[in-house]
Amino acid sequence: MSKKSNSEANMDLDASDRRLIYDVIRTRESCGLSQTQLSKLCGTPQPLISRIENGVHKPTTSSINRLLKPMGYKLAIVKDDSQ
Repeated sequence: MSKKSNSEANMDLDASDRRLIYDVIRTRESCGLSQTQLSKLCGTPQPLISRIENGVHKPTTSSINRLLKPMGYKLAIVKDDSQ
């Protein structure tokens, strides 16, 4: 099995995946946390956080919630008024 490059991995992500990842990064940064600091708070290895943030690893909802919880956030379903 060959390893995917970042650009190939990013092609597996749709617009909503990329938006979710962007929001997680923005939330982490607004909380003043580095990936290493978040890793220690949530118990997720820093290299995995990096792969998620770089679009190399497609996160599950439970992994996103694990990242968000120590920052005081969680995933939620909201109505899409654009449709």
